[in-house]
Amino acid sequence: MNRFGLFARRSFVLLRRSEQQVVSSGGAAQEKSLACKVNAVLSEYIAKDLPNLKTNAKAEWKELYGKYKNIENWTVGDLKKFAYYNSLFLSFFFIGEIIGRKNVIGYDV
Repeated sequence: MNRFGLFARRSFVLLRRSEQQVVSSGGAAQEKSLACKVNAVLSEYIAKDLPNLKTNAKAEWKELYGKYKNIENWTVGDLKKFAYYNSLFLSFFFIGEIIGRKNVIGYDV
């Protein structure tokens, strides 16, 4: 399970426990404290886990940069991925330009 799935599962469990406490104590006044509790728990989890995420991201970036730095080491699969992701990026860019201009050919002058 990836980190986000683990985070979402923990958050859901904490939220359910807090909801049960609010229902058992029976009051709308407790809802504000529920939001504060959930926010505090999420902030604590993020603060605790954020340095690990940064170091993992840096390590992955170094690995990818080292692998793709020299184009002579690329395989056919790497070239296919490069072409695929570039075509996706360009197609979304061009579609966004068409939507922004509200015209397919060019700007209305």
